[in-house]
Amino acid sequence: LLLANREDTTNTNITLTVREVSRDVPIVGVVEHEDSTDILELSGCTHVLPLKVRLGEYLANRVSAGLGTVDVIGTFEGLQVAEFSARNTPLAGLTVRDTRLRERTGLNVVGVWQRGRLRPAFPHSPIASESILVVAGTPAQLTALDTLLEATPHSEAPVIVIGGGTVGSAATRALKRKGVPVHVLDRDPRTQERLIDVADRVLVGDANDREALTKAGLEDAPSVVLTTNDDAVNVYLAVYCRRLKPDLRIVSRITHDRNLEAIHRAGADFVLSYSSLGAEAVMSLLEGHELVILGEGVDLFSVRLPPSLENKTLAETG
Repeated sequence: LLLANREDTTNTNITLTVREVSRDVPIVGVVEHEDSTDILELSGCTHVLPLKVRLGEYLANRVSAGLGTVDVIGTFEGLQVAEFSARNTPLAGLTVRDTRLRERTGLNVVGVWQRGRLRPAFPHSPIASESILVVAGTPAQLTALDTLLEATPHSEAPVIVIGGGTVGSAATRALKRKGVPVHVLDRDPRTQERLIDVADRVLVGDANDREALTKAGLEDAPSVVLTTNDDAVNVYLAVYCRRLKPDLRIVSRITHDRNLEAIHRAGADFVLSYSSLGAEAVMSLLEGHELVILGEGVDLFSVRLPPSLENKTLAETG
């Protein structure tokens, strides 16, 4: 495989040059602007990755908007992997065992996100209001879980997206497709022209200004999505938003993996880096499986059953 990972114009030239030498080698081209997708495909790219758009969509999937529904992350080995927020559900305050989700739906709770960390779901693991549960099962079992959560009161408060660039625009569009109200806050006045027909409100202002955040609806917002391409700004805003509203769900992008620990310490609940997403996307194409992003440093894999576990129940394996 050949990976073209430069500017869109350079990637087009690389692709055309490679196609002069080989018609068969798979070429993966990363695009900055979604409009360049067609051009790279026409040039001969086998796969085109609009990574910033995908990053925005993945961040949107991790937003707890109080909809009381399950978000499917992807499919692995024939099972669907999904997440849902415990906030405003009857499950908040229980342990994994007390939910009886396996008995009621057939699903397995495989992990619990607690303040940016994915923890194993032991029977005694507590489920807090801010917890995000990771479950795995069949489509029918996920439908059964959706039915259980239908009684959850829906929030009409907007999600706030800070930053209206490529990532922020993609996150906004993805949230609107889910029926989630969105307010966008950006310093660039041109953002209003680009997103006024997409977002419910577009505000021009600085996110480190408390008055601007208040106008954007921070007081009622269940979540904020930090999409600026400056890691230091995102770390600062995570601290600021967490201080202003302790129960807020903070979802953020980072550009450099080295800032992962810093932004978690700052208070972010879920973080995804541009570089990790790119690496995982390329590896999924190489290995021929669907891209499933659970979180930074979390991989899905399958192993053969060890003889020591044969013919034992899950409880007996310990």
